[in-house]
Amino acid sequence: MNYKFNHDRYEEWVKVSLSWRRDFDGVIFTRMQGLGIIDAELYCININDVHTVLDNGLTVFDHVNIKSYLWILGVYELFRMMDQKIKEDSEIADEDATALINHAKKEFERIRVPLAKFETARRFEGDFSVPN
Repeated sequence: MNYKFNHDRYEEWVKVSLSWRRDFDGVIFTRMQGLGIIDAELYCININDVHTVLDNGLTVFDHVNIKSYLWILGVYELFRMMDQKIKEDSEIADEDATALINHAKKEFERIRVPLAKFETARRFEGDFSVPN
């Protein structure tokens, strides 16, 4: 399988990460770019490639399965952290950005809770145990 990477998608992650450069020791900045790398890789996976067996005996699906799982957990934590930082210092983001970050956190919560806890997110009681 050829290594595929969506550079434009990753570039967007880098641009957004630049606004968090002033964080403690660059951790948020680098984590965001790391999540961008995973996103840019996953974005390019072709459905026809998922059953391809790789040199290590695993399939592309095996890699997609774990990377997407970890990406969801990571992105949720990113939005949760952003929401917390904004609550601690409202100067970080304007009202519109704050609302968007809070909305994104809730949307990722809907997926993250069932994946991490094997139970439906309380806010989404009517959902399946693992959302589609």
